[in-house]
Amino acid sequence: LDDARLPASMGTASGPEDRAHRALDLASALDQLSRVSPRLREVVRLRFEVGFTVGQVSAALNVPRRTIERDLAKARWLLGELLQTSAPLD
Repeated sequence: LDDARLPASMGTASGPEDRAHRALDLASALDQLSRVSPRLREVVRLRFEVGFTVGQVSAALNVPRRTIERDLAKARWLLGELLQTSAPLD
């Protein structure tokens, strides 16, 4: 994931060590997200790792576009909480 695609709560890293820590934090948060909601994790994967548009994610998962938009908003919130607290949500 590049910085332009990360949740707003991630901020900008100032150096390689900061980026490495952020990457580990994000990987941990995504792992926790998949335990809380595998579908939200899949939506995030398709949107930000694969690079699908919201419409493409909607088509791939066969769910309405508005549902994908809500899922992304919820996933961003959950990831933000996980990244701020470093506490598991499950």
